[in-house]
Amino acid sequence: MLSIKSISILALISLVLFACDNSEVANKPADEKAVKESIQNVYDQAILAWNNRDMAGYMGMYWQSEQFRTISGDAAYYGWQKALDMSVASDPDGVYMDPSYTDDFQIEVFNDSTAYTLTLWRTQNDSLKTTGASTDLWKLKPEGWRIVHSHISYAGR
Repeated sequence: MLSIKSISILALISLVLFACDNSEVANKPADEKAVKESIQNVYDQAILAWNNRDMAGYMGMYWQSEQFRTISGDAAYYGWQKALDMSVASDPDGVYMDPSYTDDFQIEVFNDSTAYTLTLWRTQNDSLKTTGASTDLWKLKPEGWRIVHSHISYAGR
């Protein structure tokens, strides 16, 4: 069985290879600032939904496709609906949907249709604090910027 560290390294390698496998990656966008603002806006809307305990709204930043991939802990999941169902099943009462705070959100734009983000985040209530990191590959889809591949690591609960 692979360790979490091994899975994390494999996920990062696959993310980079996936991004670099596209011929358009070599060209930075004409308006990198606009791309970053668009991604930031999608992210901010998702966090607002999370803080309102709206899981479906939070999942709006993810690509609603069976090709969407997420890695969390020692498991990989495929498909947006499966990711939503797993999230709801693991926390049906929204216990872990405490207010979310972003400690760091870095956006690296590869081109007009591909970007990567690194997020350091935490959720906290009076008795429980969860911290973690996410690395996400974003693609520009017809519906806007969406995460197509996500890797989430929890540092503590």
